[in-house]
Amino acid sequence: MSGLSTSITIIQTQLSTVVGQIATLNTQMTASNNAVGVLSTSITTIQSQLSIVVNQVAVLNSQQTASNVSIADINAQILASNIQLNALLLQFNALLIKLGIVIDIDGNAYQSVTIGTQVWLAEDLKTTKYNDGALIPLITDNTKWANATSSGYCWYNNDSANKDTYGALYNWYVVNTGKLCPKGWHVASNNDWMTLMTFLGGTSIAGGKAKEIGTLHWLSPNSGATNEFGFTALPCGARGNDGVFLRNGMTVDWWTSTEYSSPYSYYWGIDYNATALGHSYQSKVAGFSVRCIKD
Repeated sequence: MSGLSTSITIIQTQLSTVVGQIATLNTQMTASNNAVGVLSTSITTIQSQLSIVVNQVAVLNSQQTASNVSIADINAQILASNIQLNALLLQFNALLIKLGIVIDIDGNAYQSVTIGTQVWLAEDLKTTKYNDGALIPLITDNTKWANATSSGYCWYNNDSANKDTYGALYNWYVVNTGKLCPKGWHVASNNDWMTLMTFLGGTSIAGGKAKEIGTLHWLSPNSGATNEFGFTALPCGARGNDGVFLRNGMTVDWWTSTEYSSPYSYYWGIDYNATALGHSYQSKVAGFSVRCIKD
């Protein structure tokens, strides 16, 4: 009985903590005008607390079974905890939708942005797992990267410190699984990018409208950057077919989900000294960034 009582107390405490965290997140949402950078810590904390509660409810149910206890008030408390937990999960998910925040399988939080008829993530993908929880292989060696015939990802310069700012670089084999983006989202196709480019005024100026302004990340002159729709393109650089990293600060290239031919696939990109948003095709072993778009 003491084990059950302890479990129930832990559940109640954790649920109370989550309620407080959601209230804090609501307050921060108003104060920060929905800035993901300010809110991400609270979101992560709520996720952690919810996970603890889920596990604790499972433990409590297991203890009840093992002890062969069938006391009505214990069952009632277990049921109440589950009901409260489900209500919190619904409240949490509704809050994320209100904030325009999307969370990937790794727990990374992304702001979303509506541009014309499309809804995009406002930063490049960072996940190290597929949306079914399977790990994506990390490939650091240049030769292994160049010879890859299956999925792989890396951080620019093999430095995980680049994750938060620039996200990950993926080869196209990862994209082709159809499981890279959070559920309900997909890697933008060539047609998706065409639609964005057209809405931003055409290929010759769309890149400037999509780029983050200033030279904090982009090299000077960062031509034509206005970021007027909040797409916030950053110069992540790339990993070449030979596995060598290049052009951080100078360019960003995004894979599409659209294959060009057997060894190549389409990508779109922007340069620091141009205003264009252009596209071409590249070997599938190249390491490019990925932007997700809502289904």
